[in-house]
Amino acid sequence: MSDAILGVLFGNLNTLIQREFGLIWGVKHDLETLSSTLTTIQAVLEDAEAKQFNDKSIKNWLSKLKDAAYDADDILDEWRTRFDVDDHTPFSTNSCINQVPCSPNHFFRHLKNLVFRYRIAKEIKEMMRKFDAIAKERSSFNLIEWRTAERVAQSSHSSRVTSSVVNEPKIYGRESDIEKILHVLLGEGENVQRDGVLVCPIVGIGGLGKTTLAQMVYNDERVVKYFKQRMWVCVSEDFDVQRLTKLMIESLSGSSCDLTSLDAMQCKLREMLGGKKFLVVLDDVWNDNQNEWNKLKSSVNCGAEGSSIIVTTRLPRVASITSTIPPHELSFLTQNECWELFKGYAFGLGNEENPNLEKIGYEIVQKCGGVPLAAKALGSLLRFRSDETQWEAIRDSEIWETDRGNENMIMPALKLSYNNLSPDLRQCFAYCSVFPKDHLMVKRKLIYLWMANGFIQSDGRTELEDIGESVFSELVARSMFQDIDKDENGNIKFCKMHDLLHDLASFVAVNECLNMNVVEAKNISRKPRHLSMSVPDCNSISIQFLSSQRLLRALIFDVEFRLDISEPDLSIICRLKCLRVLSLDGFRVEALPSSIKNLIHLRYLDISGCSLGSLHEYFGHLRNLQMLDLSHNNLKLLPASFSDLEKMRFLNLIGNTNLIELPGSIGRLTNLRVMDMSRNKFKMLPSSIGDLGQLRFLSLSHNEDLISLPDSIGRLRNLQKLDLSKNKLKTLPSSIGDLEQLKLLNLSQSQELQFLPDSICGLINLRTLELRQCLKLKALPKNIGNMRNLRRLYNDYCHGMNEMPFSIGKLTCLEELEEFIVRYVKENAEENEGRDGAGIEELRGLNLLRGRLCIRRLERVRNSMDAKEANLISKENLSCLELSWWTEVKNIDHEAIIEALQPPSNIKELRVEGYPGVELPNWMKNIGNFVHLTEMELHELPNLEELPWTNGLTPTVSLQVLKLEFFPKLTTPGGAGLANLTSLRELHITACDSLTSLPKLGISSLVILKISSCEAMYSVSEGLQHLTSLQELFFWVCPELEFSAECFDHLISLRKLKIDDCFNLKELPDALPRLTAFRELTIRGCHPDLVRKCEKDKGTDWWKIAHISNVEIAESF
Repeated sequence: MSDAILGVLFGNLNTLIQREFGLIWGVKHDLETLSSTLTTIQAVLEDAEAKQFNDKSIKNWLSKLKDAAYDADDILDEWRTRFDVDDHTPFSTNSCINQVPCSPNHFFRHLKNLVFRYRIAKEIKEMMRKFDAIAKERSSFNLIEWRTAERVAQSSHSSRVTSSVVNEPKIYGRESDIEKILHVLLGEGENVQRDGVLVCPIVGIGGLGKTTLAQMVYNDERVVKYFKQRMWVCVSEDFDVQRLTKLMIESLSGSSCDLTSLDAMQCKLREMLGGKKFLVVLDDVWNDNQNEWNKLKSSVNCGAEGSSIIVTTRLPRVASITSTIPPHELSFLTQNECWELFKGYAFGLGNEENPNLEKIGYEIVQKCGGVPLAAKALGSLLRFRSDETQWEAIRDSEIWETDRGNENMIMPALKLSYNNLSPDLRQCFAYCSVFPKDHLMVKRKLIYLWMANGFIQSDGRTELEDIGESVFSELVARSMFQDIDKDENGNIKFCKMHDLLHDLASFVAVNECLNMNVVEAKNISRKPRHLSMSVPDCNSISIQFLSSQRLLRALIFDVEFRLDISEPDLSIICRLKCLRVLSLDGFRVEALPSSIKNLIHLRYLDISGCSLGSLHEYFGHLRNLQMLDLSHNNLKLLPASFSDLEKMRFLNLIGNTNLIELPGSIGRLTNLRVMDMSRNKFKMLPSSIGDLGQLRFLSLSHNEDLISLPDSIGRLRNLQKLDLSKNKLKTLPSSIGDLEQLKLLNLSQSQELQFLPDSICGLINLRTLELRQCLKLKALPKNIGNMRNLRRLYNDYCHGMNEMPFSIGKLTCLEELEEFIVRYVKENAEENEGRDGAGIEELRGLNLLRGRLCIRRLERVRNSMDAKEANLISKENLSCLELSWWTEVKNIDHEAIIEALQPPSNIKELRVEGYPGVELPNWMKNIGNFVHLTEMELHELPNLEELPWTNGLTPTVSLQVLKLEFFPKLTTPGGAGLANLTSLRELHITACDSLTSLPKLGISSLVILKISSCEAMYSVSEGLQHLTSLQELFFWVCPELEFSAECFDHLISLRKLKIDDCFNLKELPDALPRLTAFRELTIRGCHPDLVRKCEKDKGTDWWKIAHISNVEIAESF
């Protein structure tokens, strides 16, 4: 991290040298001399950073250098800040010497400035003395100067970022491990104990891929189907039962848990899991205390039989105290498996064409010891290198000779990866050790933390945020981050760091970055520069120990539960004058003390969720603030001095539900890049918002009182993303068309919006337009075809929209279109002239469409030629197609039209709704040609009497789900032809009123069968034959249904039977006692005789169901 702080120093030095007005008594000469000294030191830093792993004296020298650099940075930053304040003080000039005092205030101010400059001059002299001594000491280490060309080449990472990330890498050598664990979890293994919750530990050294293996199992389709509830909990070293119980609740609910007591949490968890089959993954467990494990396990001893826990751990003792079956010991990869993994990351830029590289690479893999993380890290590193000498340098490095034995076999590979990062990447990577292991890092906040600490420097051309994105992407590409979580557009939101990489970062950043529990922190003996502290659930904390940590530059609290922080504690924090970063997220703070104005170096301030009701005027003294998070407070107004924060780049005001207006001077924050004002009560915006010319992201989402925008919003010429969703905007200003850099516009759920201005069609760089649930929107602008770069148009549930504009066919770059609404085309061509609506043929050129496409109002298509011209068959990127008719139109050949609407052969989901024809098309009869089709739904086909599969069906192995709904004339669901659906897992038959019995299905793969609202159906005996894989069977609202004594004889895998509102059902089949897998029975709304017969221990049919663990029977709901 030495390069980082020296880079910041150089920046401040150059700024001050150029500002001659403040440099008196030879200070300018001293600064230039200091700059020269730092240059000689910086020249050997690369060699020193590499050698510090094996030479403690060099490591100590680097530590002294960093301490001196930090101290110097504080002095120079204070000086620069003082000059900036003077520049903005009324009546100030560029020279205090030439200023003629016009009042006593001016005289005393200039006298104070003179004293300040004398002090700075003295501190500069002391600074020079320290660095001179450090520069002389370097000569004793025989350090080699790093050539400028090498530094530049290594630092220029931005140009290769876009192609460097390996997407969805293949899993190598773990296929058998996955199958073995699945065999146990799904109850297929012999001698598997099923008394209580099964616990399957996965044990192995760090870097073997235990977490990856658990993830593969957790997300396996068979597991998703088998377990009703799944929870993933990252445990790490903090095995706190209350914390883990809370995390399980949040994993299930998908939202935060506000409960504060363990008892309440355990009750809630039991309520959520009671009687359900669940899977919990406890990842990275270190606790070997049997009592603590028993406490946690007691929280989940409430599920259905078959519930399971997977534990991943490095420690065999942890595996032994948790397991109910023999642990799964994860082995090293074979040489070939490790080589295949390495190749997947290392080759891709033409390197595979060089057999010499393959030979060297294979020799490198031999040194990885079969550890996947090592192969992945080195492969990612060498992906950017095509020079054989660079590969040889990695193979022959001396680092391989260090750290031999046990888990340290991986450290040489990781150190090599670290040493080959450019200086800016190294410092950003090492800083991440300030967070605890397994911490979920938010990408956006992480980048602003790097910026606040000066690790990211401007090159004068590229935005700091963009440089930060580039650094982050490069670290992902180098496999330094893992567990990447992306949003729906593929942008990374969160990540984690592998614990071995965290160990490496902690080693590099020792004495600089520290994370610890606040309870243990009172005994802290070190003097870190960056400190994060986790705050457990407790009534109060004491942070008096921070009084001795005056050199802290970052202080980050991770508050697990809401907690008050006292005014004296806040005052202690505000005396830490070197702070660049302060996060109090989660504390309840009545008011910030006035002493916060003394934190003049502060760049990053997170006071989100602190219940603040107001900010005082002194808040404006924090003139160096770049990132400010005020979200989820109770602010009503912002102080007038808020506009003095002119260096601010990121402002988060989300969720201040009492905030109704912004100060009129908000336009002075001209450096703002990101401004999020979602979920407030703004009724209007000041016109000065148009002065925020550097703004790139603006969100006003969920301001439900906002009905209009100022015309000045059109002056935000650098705006790229604008979120106006869920407001009451009735119109948009025409100036919105001036936002020439806009790439995303979100207007979803603008439920009062009826029209879009024509000027919006001038947004030629727009990529995404979101209009979902704009219920009153009547039409898209007719010139929408001018938006030639539009990629995504989300227009689902725009019920007021009756057709698409004719020009939509010009959007040939369009990749996603949720709904296409066909206009009505009259037979007489002359009558169609001058109309703006688009016929179905306008889809012809939209061949890049992917994902889901729903075509509505197909009854308006006049003939099959128009339908064929839509060219659906060539849209090979579509994964889901919906064909929808709203009504039946006479004298139209519906059969020919649907025949012409044949989907592409690789479609995955197909839905046909409201089709009025009497016969389905030939392409649906040959459904086996759609080799990727997994789900098909036929909904409300009023004239269809039989499906095209009655007399046979082309065999298909892909279809897994088939839904047949609202077929009033259907007499058979498909007959013998369905037996060729060899992978079908779910069959739904709904509202088929003419269906009296379930014919023989013969689908041996069927797992779930649901029959509902079939009022004429009385018999299912024939249909249930040979369904040997069926596990779940549902009957709803089948009032004539009866079971024969033998109808369940073949259902040997049945686990669940649910019957609702089948009033004629009086008796259960005799085969139930023989169905040993049966676990759950629910009967409601059936004949009273059936209820009496099934009464526990008394009913005549109780013997049939006594073995079932979960029984619920009631006469009605």
